Amino acid sequence: MAAKEDQAVYAYVWEESALSKIDPNLGFLSVEVASYGDYKTGQVKVIYQYKNMDDCVKESKESQADNL
Repeated sequence: MAAKEDQAVYAYVWEESALSKIDPNLGFLSVEVASYGDYKTGQVKVIYQYKNMDDCVKESKESQADNL
């Protein structure tokens, strides 16, 4: 998300110690909020990743290979 003229962007990234209170498997969480021009329109962006993401990607690739 890029800031343009008359646009405000706010972001927050949670520390890992605080994430364990939300979900012990959560490794990353951020929220970005952007307001455009008249501040009556905007956008919210949430990004999250679990600690076991690498295992999930590996399992998905193995599953796809099994289907070939």
